[in-house]
Amino acid sequence: MVISMMVQAGRWLLISGLAASAFADPKSLATLGERVFADRCAACHSTNVIEPTVAGLAKLEAAAIYRSLWSGIMREAAVGLDDAERWAVAQ
Repeated sequence: MVISMMVQAGRWLLISGLAASAFADPKSLATLGERVFADRCAACHSTNVIEPTVAGLAKLEAAAIYRSLWSGIMREAAVGLDDAERWAVAQ
């Protein structure tokens, strides 16, 4: 359990660093996140097919969305997204 938590924390720091360094410009990160959302998420979340809606997503912390894309309910939908794309769309 402790090792698992340490691995997850290490991955989180690594991914955060990669996303931050790859997309030092916040506009670039936002643009990537918008593209990923439009391509992979909007069909359900923007049409109220799946909860949370866009308004509900906006209330969530980015870390919670990111975790959901890796190991939560949205992991199947996120197959094929790299770390930077997952972090960008979580923002």
